[in-house]
Amino acid sequence: MRSRGKVEGLVKDLSGQSPSFQDEKFIEQLLQLIADNDDVSLTTLIAMTLGAESYHIDLKHQIIVDFRLDFLRFCANQNFFPSKIIHLMKWMTDFQQIVENDCSVDKMRNELIEFAASEIEEGWKWKSKQAAALDEAAVESQISSKASNKKGTRVIEKVAVEEVDNAAALPRECIYLTKEDIGSLCTYLLHGIIQHASLYFYVANYSRENGTPRELRFFLELPTPAPPLRFALSKDKSADDASQISLQQLREQRNAELTTLVDECKEVISKEELWRKTKETEKAMQILIDNEGTKKAVENTYESMEFDLSQRQKRILQRITALEKLLGVESLS
Repeated sequence: MRSRGKVEGLVKDLSGQSPSFQDEKFIEQLLQLIADNDDVSLTTLIAMTLGAESYHIDLKHQIIVDFRLDFLRFCANQNFFPSKIIHLMKWMTDFQQIVENDCSVDKMRNELIEFAASEIEEGWKWKSKQAAALDEAAVESQISSKASNKKGTRVIEKVAVEEVDNAAALPRECIYLTKEDIGSLCTYLLHGIIQHASLYFYVANYSRENGTPRELRFFLELPTPAPPLRFALSKDKSADDASQISLQQLREQRNAELTTLVDECKEVISKEELWRKTKETEKAMQILIDNEGTKKAVENTYESMEFDLSQRQKRILQRITALEKLLGVESLS
């Protein structure tokens, strides 16, 4: 996650009433901040609206703010207007709840398929109704010019009022996504949410531990000066007894270090399993992505993740080997 600068004060241009993501003027203000590259004001305003003012120190709040910030930047790059952003934001809230509540690949896929089909259908209906409203308005204007009797005029006026009401019920602009928009949305969901679904699920369902931080201690063998003569062993204690005690302490230290290393290995294995599940999730969602070049980007992401994982495994193995050599595991076993 990107580091953020310290907020020096409240965001400028804040109105007296509390902001809301359902307000088109507020969305316009956020888009303007994105265009002006005012990251500090943009982040602070989003955090205040979401009630996550402590995002600087709270990981959960920071994830919530980053998610909404990335979503708005995606909408700005796609040139979505405010009403369309509000419409898409409502569905994104439902989709995020599915991720946080269940983190199921099938549910995410079904929800995305249903949303894509619904958007295309509603967009087609909107265009059809707009075209029909224009055609009927033209026909009614021709009929009204020819109508002469009073009864016919009343019927025409009634139909005209109904058409005006139907037209008013439609959105002024088409807020539904097109086929091209859905392709871009799938790419954003893959890289923005689906890849990190386990993180969203964990943060939403598990509280942060406030206990003492874990410590890992390394015992190094350093040359020590000879003890003074007054600390010499008595006749009842031999050098063998002293060496036996030191050997026992060293074995206990070695066992403690090995236990810690085993725990780290288990953690790495669990992360590998999580990465494998994430890879299966991406593979299941790949059929929904139609944009040219997206498959290559996903492959590059896989290669980068595999490289990072292999490098971390090498570093852990090097640490284990170094500790074994340092503690003399082979000689003591």
